[in-house]
Amino acid sequence: MSVEIVLRETLERNGDSTVGAWFAAVGDRVEAGAPLLEISTGKTTIEIAAPASGVLVEQARAVGDPVGEGERLGRIDEGAETAAGIAAAAPAAAPSVREAGAWLSPAVRRLAREHGVDPARITGTGIGGRVTAEDIERHLAAHGEVTPPPEPPPLPGVRRIPHSPLRRAIARHMAESVQRAPHATALYEADLTAVVAHREAHRAAWAAAGVHLSYTPYFLRAAVIARDAVPEVNSRWSDDSLDVYEDMNLGLAVEVPSGILVPVIRAAQRLDLRGLARESAALTERARSGRFAPNETEGGTLTITNHGMGGSLMATPILHQPQCAILGVGRVQRRAVVVADGDGERVAIRPMVYLTLTIDHRALDGMQVNRYMGAMVRALEDWRP
Repeated sequence: MSVEIVLRETLERNGDSTVGAWFAAVGDRVEAGAPLLEISTGKTTIEIAAPASGVLVEQARAVGDPVGEGERLGRIDEGAETAAGIAAAAPAAAPSVREAGAWLSPAVRRLAREHGVDPARITGTGIGGRVTAEDIERHLAAHGEVTPPPEPPPLPGVRRIPHSPLRRAIARHMAESVQRAPHATALYEADLTAVVAHREAHRAAWAAAGVHLSYTPYFLRAAVIARDAVPEVNSRWSDDSLDVYEDMNLGLAVEVPSGILVPVIRAAQRLDLRGLARESAALTERARSGRFAPNETEGGTLTITNHGMGGSLMATPILHQPQCAILGVGRVQRRAVVVADGDGERVAIRPMVYLTLTIDHRALDGMQVNRYMGAMVRALEDWRP
């Protein structure tokens, strides 16, 4: 009896999902529940378990092939105990590009839709005659449409690094964000004397309770507090409306070996400092280990990127579409600043940080940015437990 291996869920809604690796070759004996293949979603990798025990008699998708929800990935023969069972269960021919639109990658579908092109009328040069993005671009060029110039050959002595699915997804998302929305960035600074004092007073006790208290939860909490001053910061833009959300779902940019992931802390306004510390640490650990669910990066309404962890003082982050704002947090640095001293002033050494807010200028204006960032700076400088 043959058992189909089918992708049961959509792993990547806004980018490419591809076969990352097969853990068994055709003819190998596999056991039900054991990892059989790996799917790369552009954000993480997901292992697909064998649905039955038997011999793997078909790999319907090769490594690098795009896949989508409901697609056949292969077939297992439960009756065969060895590779000899393959002859009695010869795999059916895989569907061609013309027979199954699912063989077209999301990027190809998007190009075809944007330019009104029928991929069935284009000769594919990809594996198995698959239509690639380059095939679409060549077709558009042949019909008089402007396309980017061909990529020049590499120079001598250059080491070429193939793009990972995550890097491709990031590049596409960043380019689309800049093209879609007019960006504007405001720069503020905050004195973290009160925050540093609170952290030093509680860090050891929290660590003993299993909670790592970094500076990040303070910025998360201040971002939530400042939302009261400008609710529109927590929104998404559409052509017909500005959708302002009740829940503040904070995206937290996390560096991973192949790029950046943005897992989401849902309903952050319901969490206190300790809750934000627990949740941000847990999300960061899962993102870096690749053990988080794909939907944990969805539904964000405002993103925070703590680029200062790498030593950066200030930056102008790009919006994480379709959100209307992204907050950049620089390195906490002790600097000489002028502070009030009774009726006069004096120079003091204080822990300072630069904060940037990049906005979609279609949705927000400068006065709203000033109110929001002013409220956030006050929350940090006048920190109360």
